[in-house]
Formats: sequence, structure tokens, C-alpha cells
Amino acid sequence: MDNSYSLIRIYKDKVIEFRCYCFCESIKSKYSYPICFTTRFNNLESIFYTLSLCTFFNLLSTKHKLYVGKELCKAEISIKLNQKYIQN
Repeated sequence: MDNSYSLIRIYKDKVIEFRCYCFCESIKSKYSYPICFTTRFNNLESIFYTLSLCTFFNLLSTKHKLYVGKELCKAEISIKLNQKYIQN
């Protein structure tokens, strides 16, 4: 994995909150701000499209992007089944 991490949680039983803290060494910056997305959606296409537009997210390793996709799918399923979501 790279030097970034992601936090996914479900807010008020309907909203998936996704936070990606990117520490990409290929981008020279004095500051490291988290890249945060909070979205409400009926399908995963909207959040995946939004993430694809983000330069920092595109710099993550393929393994990390696959992990995020898997966790977002789990979060959506937990909302639809009214179950508690726990990020691995």
C-alpha cells in the first residue's frame, strides 16, 4: 500500500462518508490536506465517477483503489440490508 489511508463510515443510516487522506510523494506540497467526499447516492456509479475526477485518488496504488472499491460496495450493501458496516 502507499502512504495514504481511507476511512469509510455510514452516517445516519443512509449516507456513506468517505475520507481519503493522501500523502502522495509525487506531488510536492507544503501541506497535506485530507480529500473528503460525503455523498448520498442510489448506486455506486456516482461516487466512483467523483473519485475518478480526483487527481490525488488517481495517484493511489491499484491495490489501494481496489480496497476502497470493495469497502464502498460493502457499505452500500449494509445500507440496503439495514446492517451495521465495519471497515476492514
